[in-house]
Amino acid sequence: MKLSFFLFVLLFANFCYHSPKQPTNTIEHLSLSPINAPSFPLSNLRDFKATVIVMRERDCPISEKYGPRLALLEKHYSKKNIKFIFIYVGQVRSDENAKKDLKKFKFKSPYVIDKNQKIVQALKVRTTGDIFILNSKLQTVYRGPVDDQFHLLKSAVKAKNHYVKDILEQLLSNKKVTLKELPAPGCIISKPLKKKSILRM
Repeated sequence: MKLSFFLFVLLFANFCYHSPKQPTNTIEHLSLSPINAPSFPLSNLRDFKATVIVMRERDCPISEKYGPRLALLEKHYSKKNIKFIFIYVGQVRSDENAKKDLKKFKFKSPYVIDKNQKIVQALKVRTTGDIFILNSKLQTVYRGPVDDQFHLLKSAVKAKNHYVKDILEQLLSNKKVTLKELPAPGCIISKPLKKKSILRM
């Protein structure tokens, strides 16, 4: 009897260890108050095919480099029932810098200043390069960088892997997407954020 129970525990543990990661739901209970749109609960995002949550920080080199590319992705996929939300995570002159970032790259989607780090804590954001993609059930199916071109110390001539674009295309094609996590180069977000950003290579 003891041997049978022991074998059952081993088999169950092995199954759990090798099971693929399932999407997680962490932010549906939150409400956002953008600086360029009315407040809304995140539960409203179920009406969209997918939601892309983008971290922004004007003083971070990675954020600056990806600004134009994110604006293009927003323009292209917003027409395909994909919702974009920009979250400003910088704590230094956040109101002023957020407005400058919004104006410079001409983002049209909701732009939120996360002063109390509600979103940062709920999503466990690590760097300003983190991007989260949620499916229509508000489950996270991707977290990581836009692509693999830009890094803090050395960048490629062009991207080889277009992570965000590929995931969005899969969702639009109704393909099954398993949770994918990649490290995102950017400025590390501390709690509380210090005046001097720590860089992640």
